[in-house]
Amino acid sequence: MPKQSVQRNMSARLAACDPCRRSKLACSHERPVCARCQARGQEADCSYRSLPFKRTTPSRHHSRQQSSPIPNITMSTPVETPSQTAHRYPNPGFLGQSSHSTIFAQMASTAHHDTASCPLQDSVFFECGTERPLPDESADTIDKVSQLLKLFLQLKFAQLRILLQSWHASGTNLALAEPLTARFSDATVAFLRTWNADLCSELSARQKAHWLLRNSRQSINLTETSNTQDFFNQTMGDNLRLEVLGIFLTAACRAVMDIPSFTPLYVSHRERVTMARTLMSIGDLCLECCLSLDSLNDLQLVLQYENMIVHTQVDGDQSYHSWRRMGDISSSLFALGYHQLPDTSTIPPFILQLRKAGFARIYTADKMLAVFLGRPPRIAREYCTTILPCNDSNLWQDGTMDIDANGHESSSNPGIECLQGLSMPKEPFNHMADTRGRARFSFLKEDILKFSRRYPPSELDNDSSIEVAQIFNGIESAWNALPEHLRLTQSLKLSDGSPFSNDLLIGIRLDYLNTLFLLHLASSRQLQHPGRDLLAIAGEMLSLVTEAIMLRDRLVNSGTSLTWKVAQYGLPAAGVISLSLLNVLAYDDWAGQRTKCIQDLNILVAKLKVGAIVRAGEANFALFSRATRTMQSLLNLLSDGSSIKAQQTQAPDSNIWNLTSDLNLFANIEPWDFEFDFWASLADHPGLNIYES
Repeated sequence: MPKQSVQRNMSARLAACDPCRRSKLACSHERPVCARCQARGQEADCSYRSLPFKRTTPSRHHSRQQSSPIPNITMSTPVETPSQTAHRYPNPGFLGQSSHSTIFAQMASTAHHDTASCPLQDSVFFECGTERPLPDESADTIDKVSQLLKLFLQLKFAQLRILLQSWHASGTNLALAEPLTARFSDATVAFLRTWNADLCSELSARQKAHWLLRNSRQSINLTETSNTQDFFNQTMGDNLRLEVLGIFLTAACRAVMDIPSFTPLYVSHRERVTMARTLMSIGDLCLECCLSLDSLNDLQLVLQYENMIVHTQVDGDQSYHSWRRMGDISSSLFALGYHQLPDTSTIPPFILQLRKAGFARIYTADKMLAVFLGRPPRIAREYCTTILPCNDSNLWQDGTMDIDANGHESSSNPGIECLQGLSMPKEPFNHMADTRGRARFSFLKEDILKFSRRYPPSELDNDSSIEVAQIFNGIESAWNALPEHLRLTQSLKLSDGSPFSNDLLIGIRLDYLNTLFLLHLASSRQLQHPGRDLLAIAGEMLSLVTEAIMLRDRLVNSGTSLTWKVAQYGLPAAGVISLSLLNVLAYDDWAGQRTKCIQDLNILVAKLKVGAIVRAGEANFALFSRATRTMQSLLNLLSDGSSIKAQQTQAPDSNIWNLTSDLNLFANIEPWDFEFDFWASLADHPGLNIYES
């Protein structure tokens, strides 16, 4: 359309367009698009007010605010009502009972009740929370999103989609974003194909960046009657959001990590690692852009969680990048208020279950990292309402939820669910089953962490024994509450299930054993002398891990990778067994189990040495290398036999060193710290130093 030339007249005032007026810039007044908006790539927003110099009445102001092309940011919390969804800056998020808003709300309610003849207006108390207009996207934010889109175009996104389809066909997926990845992948590829040519220009990239930012600022408005199609209509197509692109990148990165070779994209190990890091970096940029909008929502929380999991697999579980992201997710979880009992009357069932699953996955990850790193957990259960999600595979098909035979939805009290048979009759093998199973034991791991702080080894007494018995009963109850088909009761080699179900079974069994393992460690007076029960648990853990290593072709990632299973379960079990093998005299009745444990240690060491589990430069390589060298020295010592014979024949007052003489090296180590400190202390044992290679 040809532009209308505007003749400037000093006697007439010409109205500025909305973008120039908000930015307080001089407008050139061309219609329909001024020159400044065209240069800034804001053609879509360039509009002129119909009555520019009329004072706005409250009703007209309200009407214009409702029809604004850039809607107000809302906080998608479970307790919102439509009148509470206006964006306030700074973004307050969830405000609990001790917050200032609760106090002033009570004051307002009391004052209104006491002075009915002269009611007080809310503005008297909440003037600081009045609505403010949304700020325009900064140039830096638009530049970041423009750069993000250009990086997208450098990817072979069509091949990435094929890779994702192959990954999904194996049965695996993103744990929390499982119902979203396929649809979001299709939406992302469709967007990139449509705008591939246009995005090559700087102007078009900035236009699309502004469009994406505007979509991402919008709230996802759903009611209790909304279905899944309503949800996808607000997140894809013309309403495509940055979170959708981020989840696609995260899924693609996970697929690259799980599939060793995919010829259209990578062949060698180095190419695969490079591809994974590239996808992770672009995904980080996408998440950074989402966070900069100060618009928390369900999708952003899902993206934050999946991004953290990617960093644990690419950077390692010990990486500060992973640890910091765990803190960010916890902050978002609390800000959204998803740690509290949600208001089920205002949200559809599928979103309710997504929020419950989000809490369960984040809570579980918090406890797993706290145990693995020996650091304090960030999420305390006494501040949370622990209700596990239901496992209904049809929930995201029609947006409704099946009810079990007793007419109940899944619930927990306190944290141990389905003790009265409330679980669904036949729970399917999927990521939700993994979420529910692991969350049960995570609640108990927090109890163990608290117990270990209250009762150090030197202060264990009768009261502590009673608490240990209570926690033990809770662990057994949680295991027995699992559906029978989700409990591994035989060797993995005898299973005829799918790779996903096999991995799920072994993962839940290992988590159950690990919870028992942590309880025995916390209640042991001396780490250097493991008890018989602890040795039996460690022996089964090590046996399951080595079996998973040998049968890895029959497994796919059902929630935890093989590398994580070795680090979280295999190495602690190997550490306790190594201590017992160093002290032959104290475990002379353990000969049968001892032979099996030595065989499993040999398998673990052999696989670690050849790089079958982790290679140089990959995540957790330093930890595995240290543990491998120490275990190899122990195996060399045991195969030699001379030191064992010397220990068996020496006199009590002999000056000859014995294998238990320096086990006090472990006196200052946390009970479950099987990272560098444990293996370094074990390697410093005089009997192993001579066998270091």
